[in-house]
Amino acid sequence: GTNFKYYLYPYNTWSSSVETYRYLKESGVKYVWNQAQERNQATAFTDLKDYIDSKFLFDVNADYGEVLDKYFKNYYLDAADEMRAMFEIIQAQSAYLEETVPTITGGIYDEIGEKEYWPRLLLEEMLTLIDNAYAKVEKYKTSDPVLYENLVTRIKQESIFPRYVICMYFGDYYSDIKQMREEFRDDWNALGFTIYKESDGDMQSVFTNDWGL
Repeated sequence: GTNFKYYLYPYNTWSSSVETYRYLKESGVKYVWNQAQERNQATAFTDLKDYIDSKFLFDVNADYGEVLDKYFKNYYLDAADEMRAMFEIIQAQSAYLEETVPTITGGIYDEIGEKEYWPRLLLEEMLTLIDNAYAKVEKYKTSDPVLYENLVTRIKQESIFPRYVICMYFGDYYSDIKQMREEFRDDWNALGFTIYKESDGDMQSVFTNDWGL
């Protein structure tokens, strides 16, 4: 369920996991444990994988399209379209990389975090969708503050991936990169994120040693 060298990057197993579960069911398998991130909050639509598992591990014949529709509609409410569009961008780019980069084969240690794999303008397009998603749920701020905070948290969680890549690789393009990195750090900590990869992935050292915060 994850790439253990790149916890914060998309790992394209949403639909393929469904195909795997159906194959395992046909082969007589009775129980599946999907290994993934256990010590970290998640971004890049990893929560969607948990939802997919909750459906298909109990009914491999569920409709994948309907499961996605229900997830986005109910998890993001008014921001469903924006978040679905972001997910589709991630899926499309992931599929493109699988088709064009020979070393990306689906392995759990593939080098999927190279700078050129996720162009800056594509990341900015995702962040525009994030901003639009925030705007769509703004109406709940006074009418239902608890719901509003939950929706903002879910949206912000998905902002971590594109913001991380921008802050890591594209700082020279932004005059306010220090502020961007500070805001990323504050959101990272507030959301409960801990590591960016397995073992030695302490993000606090990146904040201090690499970003000078």
